[in-house]
Parts: sequence; structure tokens; C-alpha cells
Amino acid sequence: MKIGIVYGTKRNAATAEIVGWMSEYLRSLGHSVVCEKPADFDQLDCDLYILGTAVYAFSAKRTGIAAFLRKHAEQIGARPTGLFVVCGSDPLDAGGADRGLKAALKKLFLDPDKYMASVARLLPTPPIGTTFFKGYQEPGDREKIDFESQKKRAAEWCDSLLAAGSPVGA
Repeated sequence: MKIGIVYGTKRNAATAEIVGWMSEYLRSLGHSVVCEKPADFDQLDCDLYILGTAVYAFSAKRTGIAAFLRKHAEQIGARPTGLFVVCGSDPLDAGGADRGLKAALKKLFLDPDKYMASVARLLPTPPIGTTFFKGYQEPGDREKIDFESQKKRAAEWCDSLLAAGSPVGA
């Protein structure tokens, strides 16, 4: 199976590392994998697309994914597509604010469902699977969120996409 992973990121930190995990895992299963940022991706004959984006300034659309989808909606919509969003570590997890304030701020600014919906509505067809990963921007933040623990979850999510995107009887 030919799999295209298109990912938007400005810093090449967490999002790029997650894409690397996915790519390595899918290749270990014998799939052909093409990974590129939206501006560079031109493989529009894939059997499965995995689209991912980081969240910057409270928007998941500032990394080229929206422009990519507008340009290639017909090709992307014709194939199964998975969608993931990477959002930076949650500064509210460290404490300091009371519980009600934390909940209100998370709902307003750190709502992964809101970010997922902002990208999913750009897809011409609903994604076959979505997921959210915690990210980091600075190398020192990587350990604070136990980033490495997400590696297994990334592989499991890829398995779920493969199962959902396979034709019946395949």
C-alpha cells in the first residue's frame, strides 16, 4: 500500500518526530511511505493519506494544510484519510490556577476537539480516523510531557487507519 503522510509544522519538533514514528512503523509493515510538508507533497496517487498539523497561536490551520487541502481536495477526497493534531504541552497542568479557571481556559484555548474540527471541516470527506498528540516546542519540554509514551499509541493509530481503510475482504 502507498501511504502519503502530509504534515504541517514550523519548528520540526514534536510533529516531525511523530511523523517519523509513523513512517518507520508503516515501512516496517511493508508499506511504501512518502512524508512531506504540504508545499512539497506531490504524490497524489496514494491509497491512504495521513494528514497532521501542529497548533500555533490557537490555530491548526497555519501550517499549510488548509492550502494543501484546497488545492488537492478532489484527489484527497477520493481516498481514505486519517487526521491528527499536535498541540503543545499544557501550561495549566503545572498548577497555579484554581480548578474552575483551568477548565475554562482549557475549553477556550486548549480544546483539542476544536482544533481537530477546524481541520476536519476542510476535508472533502470525513476522516476514517482522528487522534490528538501532545507536543513540545523546546527540547527541554519533551520530558515534561512524557512524549516518548505516545510512540506506541502512534503505531496503534496507524493500525486502526489501515484496518478502516482496507477494502472489504482485503
